[in-house]
Amino acid sequence: MGLQRVRQIDHVKGIAIVSVLVLHTWPIGLLLAAGAVLHIWQAVPVFMVLLGLNSTMSFRKHQAYTLSQVYAPVLLRARTIRIVVPLVPVMVVSAVVAVALRATHATYHVNLGAFTLLGFLPTGGPGNYFTALLIESVIVLPFMWWCYRRSPIATVVAAYAIAVCFELLAGRVSFFVVHPLFYAGCILRFLPAIACGMWLSEGWGPTRRNVWVLIAAASGALVLLSQSLIGFSVPGFFEGVSQSFVAAAYAAALLMLGLALLPSSSRAPAWSWLGTAGRASYHVFLLQILYFGVVAVPLLHALGLAGANASHVAAATVLNIGMCVPAGVVYERLERRALRWFSVTGASA
Repeated sequence: MGLQRVRQIDHVKGIAIVSVLVLHTWPIGLLLAAGAVLHIWQAVPVFMVLLGLNSTMSFRKHQAYTLSQVYAPVLLRARTIRIVVPLVPVMVVSAVVAVALRATHATYHVNLGAFTLLGFLPTGGPGNYFTALLIESVIVLPFMWWCYRRSPIATVVAAYAIAVCFELLAGRVSFFVVHPLFYAGCILRFLPAIACGMWLSEGWGPTRRNVWVLIAAASGALVLLSQSLIGFSVPGFFEGVSQSFVAAAYAAALLMLGLALLPSSSRAPAWSWLGTAGRASYHVFLLQILYFGVVAVPLLHALGLAGANASHVAAATVLNIGMCVPAGVVYERLERRALRWFSVTGASA
């Protein structure tokens, strides 16, 4: 669990955030033809497995085991700062843009109210539900870790059971039907992925302990492939299975594969770039919500790249990655410097 493994995690996060950008660029027909449900579409489930893994390692590092320790103000404050501080400036910019668009387009819908409290930008944008998941994780993850410490197996089983029940009930709850964003941003959907991440924190190699993960991953892959090829869906589910509990172990297996095959260190520019993108993945994710929600469509139309032919899609993919990743990296570094400055000035005061 040393420094080299952390670099591998950065590479996995880099691949995942690039996958998010590709997912939001390619037309649905191309995604289905490319079998994206087995790779690109798994970016968020992989991020949720990583959330469980990294959080568990953090709790162990801080020796937080009891309820009072896992919910200690210093830990809650640190987790909240990591999530909220990058979100607030993006939220402010989004609000200004939304008000301006509302003033010029009377029918433009501004997301405010409960949506805002859960991290949904006023302008909206693809993948915005991920911020809601992170905000909810501040409260949910410590309790999950406390449960996991007492019984790892029971915690994993309970996570799957809760997720299955949620999927079966969500379609019968009118609130989720009217406000599907709240369904997408409900952390109950991703409890199995988080639990798998906690499980892998004790070792992510192909050991006997992880056999069940690989078996569940193979089963999940078959279901995902069935959805991709023949449109299979689980009866009674609110929507498809691509990011449901079915994909949790499969996303964990993808993470295991990445940690096993990706280099722990490399001077090659491509790996360096990927690791940098991975370290700034949250900031890239936030900016891409705003970018795809407001900028991408008019920009691609202005450049004549809004078509669905191969050359247009390829150029749009390069452009969107080239816009979002560098912007996210710069944003992450500026925030780091700002926090360091406030820390120094606060200490000196």
